[in-house]
Amino acid sequence: MKYAKKIISIFLVCIFIIPTALILKSQGATQYIQPINIKGFNEVGTLPSNYHVEFTVYIPLKNIDLLYYYVNQISNPSSPLYQHFLTQAQVEKLFYPTDQFNEILSYLKSSGFNIVYTAADSVIVATGTVKQVENYLGVQYVMMNNGSVSYYTIYGTPKVDNIYIYSSNVTKLIFGHPSTLISEGSLRSFRSLPNTTAPIEAYWPTALQKVYNLTSLYSKGYEGQNFTIGILDFAGNPYIQQQLAYYDSIVKLPNPPNFTIVPIGPYNPGLGIATGWDSEISLDVESAHTMAPRANMVLYIANLNLPLSAVIAYIDQQHKVNIISQSFSISESSLSSYPAPIYYTNIALTDVYYALGSVEGITFIASSGDVGGSGYSNGPLGTPGYPSTSPYVLSAGGTTTYIQFPNGSFYQTAWSNYGFVPNGVNYGGGTGGVSIVEPKPWYQWGITSPKTYPNGRLGPDVSANANVYPGIYIIGGFNQTLITGGTSEASPLLAGMLVAVMSYVNHSLGLINPLLYQIGENPQLYSKIFYPITFGYNIPWTSSYGYNLATGWGALNAGEFAQYLKSHRSELKSSLSIMVELLGPQGSQSTFMPGETMTVVANITINRTVVSSGSFNAVLEDLYGNVTNIPLTYNSSLGLWTGQFTLPSTANGILSVVVYGSSQGTSGYGFTETFSGYYVTFLSPVTMTPFYSGINPVQAVVTDINGNPAPTNFTVEASVYSYNITDNAYTFLTNITLVYNNKASEWVGILPANLTVGDDLIYVNNAYGIVAFSNGIYLQSLFIRPQVIAEPGAVAGGQSIIIQGTPLTNIPDPNIAQGITIKAELVNQQGEVVSQGLVTYSPLGQYYGYIPVPENLNAGLYTILLFASYNSSTLGQVFTGFYYGQIYVVPKYSVPQINIEKYVYQGQTVYVYANITYPNGTPVKYGMYSATVYPMTFSSSYSNISANVNIPLFYNPSIQLWEGNFTIPSASSLGNLSYFKGLTYFTGPFQILISGVSADGVPISSRT
Repeated sequence: MKYAKKIISIFLVCIFIIPTALILKSQGATQYIQPINIKGFNEVGTLPSNYHVEFTVYIPLKNIDLLYYYVNQISNPSSPLYQHFLTQAQVEKLFYPTDQFNEILSYLKSSGFNIVYTAADSVIVATGTVKQVENYLGVQYVMMNNGSVSYYTIYGTPKVDNIYIYSSNVTKLIFGHPSTLISEGSLRSFRSLPNTTAPIEAYWPTALQKVYNLTSLYSKGYEGQNFTIGILDFAGNPYIQQQLAYYDSIVKLPNPPNFTIVPIGPYNPGLGIATGWDSEISLDVESAHTMAPRANMVLYIANLNLPLSAVIAYIDQQHKVNIISQSFSISESSLSSYPAPIYYTNIALTDVYYALGSVEGITFIASSGDVGGSGYSNGPLGTPGYPSTSPYVLSAGGTTTYIQFPNGSFYQTAWSNYGFVPNGVNYGGGTGGVSIVEPKPWYQWGITSPKTYPNGRLGPDVSANANVYPGIYIIGGFNQTLITGGTSEASPLLAGMLVAVMSYVNHSLGLINPLLYQIGENPQLYSKIFYPITFGYNIPWTSSYGYNLATGWGALNAGEFAQYLKSHRSELKSSLSIMVELLGPQGSQSTFMPGETMTVVANITINRTVVSSGSFNAVLEDLYGNVTNIPLTYNSSLGLWTGQFTLPSTANGILSVVVYGSSQGTSGYGFTETFSGYYVTFLSPVTMTPFYSGINPVQAVVTDINGNPAPTNFTVEASVYSYNITDNAYTFLTNITLVYNNKASEWVGILPANLTVGDDLIYVNNAYGIVAFSNGIYLQSLFIRPQVIAEPGAVAGGQSIIIQGTPLTNIPDPNIAQGITIKAELVNQQGEVVSQGLVTYSPLGQYYGYIPVPENLNAGLYTILLFASYNSSTLGQVFTGFYYGQIYVVPKYSVPQINIEKYVYQGQTVYVYANITYPNGTPVKYGMYSATVYPMTFSSSYSNISANVNIPLFYNPSIQLWEGNFTIPSASSLGNLSYFKGLTYFTGPFQILISGVSADGVPISSRT
């Protein structure tokens, strides 16, 4: 029997026994490697033979099924193995392919390569010349260029068997700039519009210590000491240690006991200044340190050219940190145009190393994203980003935290959108949604997925402060005080919080997602350990009590969470221990193909005793749920439960194989994962790029997960869906078949010319491939925003919704740029159109228009629908387009009453007091408001001044007024009013304009 030898070792795995050896998964001979070819890039030649390149060699970890068993058991609060983290020695013995690793390492060294680093006895990062690589590894190099950016990549069949070689600097396109960071400077051009105001303010992150109840831990002496925060960033910041010391001197915090910078790969910190990573690093380090001031810190700086899996493997083996914060995101929509090797080395393999770190006790956190629920894709699907969608990572969403000073009272909402912002622009609210890469993990089985959506990983899990309205202050380059935010802030805040908790309970936490979901689903614990977030929206998701796709479970009450962990003892329930292993036709294998036979082998025990009776099934699940289900039978000669699947054509992508059942009234489950099927890279359509079904074909490349081409007789069968914002659902439209085109060397198909315009989605049924696209005139390039440019985006009766930007199109008509007609509709929650407007081409070179908001509408979230039309006389055809947004509408706005000295002098400090009330007269106690001060002679420029100079106002409960102050400019100092630079005349009448919005979405009517 093919799996008999494997069986013996599996049998040894019972709940408290660590096996001494299991068979390495067989990989077979190393296959041909295709070059990484991204849409828009073309081959432009080879590299010089003496050019130095970097490459990564992967040797597959052993016993992957056992790894998934442990990551489940160690993170399950009901398991006897709960938080019994494996030692470094145990991890090495169980999972490291040390013998094969040593052979490969010796070969590389003897061939003259420079070994940069090794990790987990399964990753070798090395450098050498092109000639060395070609001679000793057998692969060739080619350069790719799109006219402005170039990268190198390899192709060919490696000379060394059973390894995977990755050599490309293409990841610089993914990690080249921070993806979840917002700065005040990046908002300025966006905020300068006629007839608008742009309030902004900030506070120091120390104000958040009370918000998350960390002060209750500090008062007992627990501030993160004896534990270590890890932060993963790229490129570098040459001044971060000095910046942190200066930050600590301002906010009166102690320096961390130890702050170490650990480069991963070649290191040039000056690159951080050129790429913007220096500001990201400042935010990450200062935010995390503020939450756990006495924790040690390790800042990992990864080289931009490394695949993410090689980076995480290094951190695992270092075993230096208790937690890792990751403030970056690879949008899942972008994977549709990336070839399989990028997916394999940055997603599939990285999951394995996240799981490996989790069983060691490392907690991984990642930012969910900054564009709301739709901004990284065409529609909600594809917007969530990796690594926050990994099942072994805690996904950190965004909140808005309003704080009263000086008493520190606070109120939290979801970080909401303006109305909508263009694709990929990082100030659209906290990102949440449903993954199209990762199936729903075991700890989310109790959460219902939205109808018509995949059965994917849901996110975020929890949220923390992220909005820049208000933002936080950090110390950046040249010791400047900067206003910043984004879920780039939320991730390190959570990392610091959890390390403070660790210092209180005196142990690591590892993968805490299952525990947090268990708490969230407990009505007695939920509102005690979490702050439920009940107001806010990120398009199309809204916050609510309990789990939601805007904020997850809400914000964490770290003090209560720590108390719970220390006082609560896990209730060990009598449950079955189930370890699942998968075998193919030739024994163990790492991937499968539809049509193959998959044998499921389950070792089921209770209290170390083999279970030989009961009822057990194996279910095969992919992104769209249950693919097939089979019963298992007990094999008495082997002491194991077995069954077989013939994988159907629909079993593609990451598959979860779950064994569940019961014996004599005791139940349990176990799972493992694998990848099945071919991988489809779409060349057309491309997400966030204009596409018209009547003009453009569908083009794709099909390979296996390693990048080896699929047979040319393989046909791609796909379904097309359309997204509708009004019911937040995907509707089936048609099917499409792609066949191989010998001339183009790609798979090609044609969509109907009359395909529904707007956000559509192609889902491949017999391989793994999903692409979101906007069909027709492209309108996601437009901004939709209120007159008070702040978040939450909110308008009141009598105000207007502003729509501005430039539609995009690839329609071959020279007159289309200025000839599009755009009709805008405001739709209430009952689907009724309550107002309309036109968006037309303006002399400023953009389209501009507005929708007037009727008075006395019912408060709530309203939808904006945009319909574009262009009648082309050149082509004799009418072209259309569609897009949408959402905005919060209230019946009336607030009108502030301002109290200020009437006569002041140059250089004098002036105090502003504002009585801000709701329309019914109730005081507004939480919100974000600022004052803009300007001479009456500058009245026509108040919008530009508001976008650049704001006097923050904070609510003072002792006087029940909003207060702030500024200094009138003089010849010796401009005070707060920096727009006077270059002028010498500072006298005359001044005006004060108050602008802002309440925490629950009631805007102000600008008042001077």
